[in-house]
Amino acid sequence: MKSLSDYGIMPFKASLIYFTMIQGFGFLLGIEYSAVQLFGISTIGVIGFNILTYFDYFGTCGIVDEREMQQITESAVYGVFAAVFIASMNLGLNTSFTTYQLARISFAAFMIALVAKQGYQRYAGELL
Repeated sequence: MKSLSDYGIMPFKASLIYFTMIQGFGFLLGIEYSAVQLFGISTIGVIGFNILTYFDYFGTCGIVDEREMQQITESAVYGVFAAVFIASMNLGLNTSFTTYQLARISFAAFMIALVAKQGYQRYAGELL
């Protein structure tokens, strides 16, 4: 069975990560979208990345290589954990986090983990 990258477009994992990152930046910057606008903007962004990948402007994973895509995927798990933790606090401790705040905090956790992983990968030997 052929994969999407055999046809010149990004793998599903890469497309999903870019979709999540476009949505997350909107939340992190405090831009309030409706669900339809957010889905549409993210979809158009991912289609744009796939078109540029098809015409060889980027590698198989868009603007990052496969190693960095693995780090992004691992960092996304931290964002999911943060979202689950905050959602459980809403249920168990009866805190008043809105869905918007939950999305902002989980994306911030994702970005912190990603920057920390990238920084360690690139500069750990020089800093220690």
